[in-house]
Parts: sequence; C-alpha cells; structure tokens
Amino acid sequence: MSNTAIKMVQRLGNLETIHVFSDEKPDTLEKINFIKIDPFSTANEYGHILFTQVPSLIKTSHFLVFQWDGFPLNPMSWSDEFLKYDYIGAPKGSWVGNGGFSLRSARLAHKINELGIKINLENPYDQLEDQYICTHYRPLLEQNGIQFAPYALANDFAYDAGSHGQFKSNVFGFHYPATFPIFLQESQLIELIGSILARMSSPPALRDLIHSIRNQGMEYLLREIYTTHIQHPNMVKLNLVAEAHDPFGSLIQLREKYSQKKI
Repeated sequence: MSNTAIKMVQRLGNLETIHVFSDEKPDTLEKINFIKIDPFSTANEYGHILFTQVPSLIKTSHFLVFQWDGFPLNPMSWSDEFLKYDYIGAPKGSWVGNGGFSLRSARLAHKINELGIKINLENPYDQLEDQYICTHYRPLLEQNGIQFAPYALANDFAYDAGSHGQFKSNVFGFHYPATFPIFLQESQLIELIGSILARMSSPPALRDLIHSIRNQGMEYLLREIYTTHIQHPNMVKLNLVAEAHDPFGSLIQLREKYSQKKI
C-alpha cells in the first residue's frame, strides 16, 4: 500500500522530491530520498519524526504529507489556492484538518520547533500531531502568523470518510482506509486487501472499512475478506471485539452471510 501511495504521488506535476521514511526501500526510487528508520508502532513516534526530522529536509515553500492510506486521487484538482495557507487537510468535525494527507508550509514546520512544540516520547498515550497543530496549539501558531485553510477549501483538498467532511468526487486527495471503497474499484481492492488488512490493527478502523465496503455493495470483496482472510490476526481481533460488544450486530451478520456465500 505504501508503494501504491508513492506511485500516486509521483503523478503530480509539481513534485520535486519524495522523502520516504521506512524500514524498507520502496519499489521505485524515482525522485525518492529514502531515509531508513526502525519500524515504529505508535502515533508518538510518528509525530516525533515529523516534528524533528522533516523540517531540515524541506527545500520548497510547502510539503505534502501522505501515508499508506491517504494520497492524491485527482491531480487535475490541484489548486494554487492551497499554497496560500500554512496548513490544509481534510476537515475533521469542526476543524481543519486531518494530518495523514495534508499540505504544510516550511514556515509552519520551523515555527513548531521555534515555539518548542514537541511530542513527549515518555508519555505512553497518543499525542496526535495533527490535533496538536490544529486544535491544541492553533491559537499560539496563529498568534505567530500561521494561517490555516478555511473549511470550504479543505473540502476541496481532501476527504476523510471518518471526518464528516462533504464528499466530492473530484476532490484532490483523501485519507483513511474506510475511504478506499468510495474511490477505488472493487477489483483493485480485491488485489490489495491482504496488504490493507496487514496494516489495520485497530478494530474500529477495520470496522469502518468493512461497513464502507458493505455500503458500496462490494459483495465479491466481502466474500474475499470473510473466506480467504477470515483467520488474519486483525480480522480475528475484530471478530472477538464484535462478539464481546455486539454479538447480534452487523459485523457478526456479515461474517455469517459471507463466510460461506457464493456469488
């Protein structure tokens, strides 16, 4: 999935360099600066890298942050209006915006360091860097000249299925696995589902993905998940959670319907 995201970013016409932080090299090295890191599993480690290692790499006015589950979909929907702001990402509830697919200015990256905004690695609880920037420290950042994109423009920039933004088919990009079934074809997802499931250790996020697949009517994909991948550790975890909290709910019904269903 990371390689898929990289290839989607490589389609952008205004691209200079992709800085890839990973423990494995990507499939392609075109316009790639590979930074080898140890595997990490927490939001704190991710935020620490973004705050401390990324700023020194930025040689342009802005940089695009993307992840395995968020990348540009419609390059023709790019707008230079995005560059008028220091931060733009998909709306999340009443605020802008989600960091998993976001455009940020070099000025913001350096201002975060200047103001001493940090991730405390001794704190075991998730310190979500996008919430730090867009809610907790937003007043301080705005007092220091940082400008956040308006909600309406953020809707044009990216869509997040879990963020209550307005869906637009020509949106520039997206974030969150539950958005995959909205934008990608069922045949594509059948090929990618093993890689997707391997990255989805969070039962709520996996639940949202499966509900999104159901809502898009992708029955072949549901059968693939509940037959070929039913014993995947992340699916086992999801089913245990569903059995404990909602034994007669929709997830259990889907499992019973598609684990042996022939379409």
